[in-house]
Amino acid sequence: MIPWAKVRLALYQAECLDFLAEGSLEEFITAEDKRCNAFGEEMGEAFDIDIGL
Repeated sequence: MIPWAKVRLALYQAECLDFLAEGSLEEFITAEDKRCNAFGEEMGEAFDIDIGL
């Protein structure tokens, strides 16, 4: 019964989850996109990986 209970708990938590945004969501998406790109570039340099697209 433990797996069943875990699934039910996760479903309950997902149903009760709310998203409250402060400011524009477009600005948030743009900032996160820039941050993720910079992180990927730094990780590529740290592991000396050269990927060209």
